[in-house]
Amino acid sequence: MRLTLPMKTSEEIDVIDVSEAETYEYFVCGLRLRSNVFFPLVSLPLRTESSPDVEFTLKPAGLPATSLFHVESVLGSIRNGAGIPSIAVSRVEKGYLLDCKNGSKAACFFLSGDCRKIECYPEEGMTRQDIECWLFGLVLAFVLQKRGIFSLHGAAVECFGRAVGFLGSNGFGKSTLAFFFLRQGHQLVTDDVLALVEEEARFKVLPACPSMNLWPNTLTELGNEDLDISSQEAKTMKSRLSLRDSESAFCSSEVPLERLYLLNPMQAGSVDERVHISRIPSSSAVLELFRHTRVGSILGVGDQKRLLQTFARLVSVVPVCKLRYPAGFEKFPAIYDAVLQDIAA
Repeated sequence: MRLTLPMKTSEEIDVIDVSEAETYEYFVCGLRLRSNVFFPLVSLPLRTESSPDVEFTLKPAGLPATSLFHVESVLGSIRNGAGIPSIAVSRVEKGYLLDCKNGSKAACFFLSGDCRKIECYPEEGMTRQDIECWLFGLVLAFVLQKRGIFSLHGAAVECFGRAVGFLGSNGFGKSTLAFFFLRQGHQLVTDDVLALVEEEARFKVLPACPSMNLWPNTLTELGNEDLDISSQEAKTMKSRLSLRDSESAFCSSEVPLERLYLLNPMQAGSVDERVHISRIPSSSAVLELFRHTRVGSILGVGDQKRLLQTFARLVSVVPVCKLRYPAGFEKFPAIYDAVLQDIAA
């Protein structure tokens, strides 16, 4: 069964009004987050009687955040999916300061010591999508890590009641492959932040946001024929695709982890046209998971030891495999079939 998705891209939501009187609630990676701004591509707002786990406040653009907080010590840098330091992390009075930069885009996030409060200080020109990508990406991974929940840089889909995860560097096709699975009738569990919880010797993937970051050629090749990608920016940058209006496309509950695939795409023009799946030995798998850990570059020695122990337990119950495949959108049916056969075996 092929899935037709009602697609919405990020171009519709650039206006930010921090004077909004409403508050909004979202449930992401097991955390209930309350916000003073609406994020249309994240989730439908949830209103409950219980207190939120995290309170997010977006401040007016242009406030000098770096001068509002006295830096006590520099903890290091968080690397993005390309391995480039993109967030400078500092210890400040009563919390942490995450100074985020991506080209001409910049914002500072203040997090209280218990990570129950987040304040965002955007520079001029930041859009709602920019804030969303930082907040529900690396900033969320930092918050989860402070709460003892480690996350990987990957995407995961629900497949016959189990979660299948795809790991890899930027441009390796994690989101594209996950999107192809959605078009075959499966559900998205998470894109970008693959958060794991351990329960009784089993590992589960926490559902994140019902949205994906996809390149325009993925949307045109695998998406709906009527999708409009007209602006020059949309043609050259990833777009945020919302799934929140398609209940069948997003899995909102945690899912037991069945497999993790480390993507290893072949170069275009490779003579070998076959899809190869091979089990990675446990010792190598632990190191690969450590390398793909979100926010892993600022882990202390104690957290590094605990993380390695966690991954050692994970690879003893969850196969970690190398998925090597030829380039080209026309190869995705063969990749899909190979993954299903591997799971069934």
